[in-house]
Amino acid sequence: MEIIHVPFTTIDWSEVPETIHTGETGQAIWKTVEKGNIRVRLVTYSPGYLADHWCPRGHVIHILSGAMVSELPTGAQRRK
Repeated sequence: MEIIHVPFTTIDWSEVPETIHTGETGQAIWKTVEKGNIRVRLVTYSPGYLADHWCPRGHVIHILSGAMVSELPTGAQRRK
C-alpha cells in the first residue's frame, strides 16, 4: 500500500453520512471518507451479516467490537 498526497487529518465520524448496503443476509452501514488515494470506512454489520459479493481489493481491517469471519474465494475461512 502506498499512501500518496494524503495530509495528516482527523475524522469526525459523526459528520460523515451513512449508506446502507444489504447483503445476502443482514446489512452493513458504511461511513466512508476518501483522501487522495486512500479510502477509510467505518462499517457496522448487523448480526448474521453475509456479504453478497467478493471484493478482490486489499483491505486493512481493525475490529473495534465483536468478531468477523472472512471467507476467501477458495472457500477457506479466516476468523478475526
